[in-house]
Amino acid sequence: MEVRRKKVKLYKRINHKGSTMVETLVSFVVLFIVLAALYNIVVFSSELYLRSVDTSRLQQKFYREIYKKDDKLDTSFITKTRYIKGFGGKFSDGTNTYEHAALTLTIVDDGTLPAGMEKSEIYLNNTEVTSYVCTDDNNGNGIAPKVVNFTFDK
Repeated sequence: MEVRRKKVKLYKRINHKGSTMVETLVSFVVLFIVLAALYNIVVFSSELYLRSVDTSRLQQKFYREIYKKDDKLDTSFITKTRYIKGFGGKFSDGTNTYEHAALTLTIVDDGTLPAGMEKSEIYLNNTEVTSYVCTDDNNGNGIAPKVVNFTFDK
């Protein structure tokens, strides 16, 4: 007796391990988009770092200048304004003209003040004010430093 065997059909297995040209092109486009974004982030952060260095140098130069004596002060870099103590208009000492500081503190009633203090004012007529303003701002890339110095005499 003869044994019959089934014929086994050989199926070709399709190999899906490779990639098509479209998949390769899309992956390169995505890669270039990610690299462009990273490049822009690096450029932006380096610009911010350079601005911060410029601002720091400007502030250091400003603070060096304001501690100099008045005759050695660089007036092209710093504008100095002095307000003298007292109330009134302008005062001239012969060479310079000054304005008075005229500082007044007005107490605002928020409901917690003691009786009789609703419309009180405190006059600070012994206070002198000197303001220093930097005229350079790194060509619009920085913040010009400013200082207001209050001096109180008893």
